[in-house]
Amino acid sequence: MPDPAKGIEAKLIASVEQTELTKHVMQLPVIYREVILLFYYEEYTSSDVAELLDLFENKA
Repeated sequence: MPDPAKGIEAKLIASVEQTELTKHVMQLPVIYREVILLFYYEEYTSSDVAELLDLFENKA
C-alpha cells in the first residue's frame, strides 16, 4: 500500500519548485515574461502570442 506521506511530500516539493520557478519568471524582463506567461500559463499558441504582442513568430 502506498505511503500517503510520500504523496504529500511530493506535492509539497512540487509546490515549492513551482513557487521558485514563478519567482524567477517574474524577474525576467517584461517581454520575456509576457511570452512565457501567455504561452505556458495561459496556453496561447506561439502564433497567438506573436499577434498579441505584435511580434514576429520565429519558425526556425
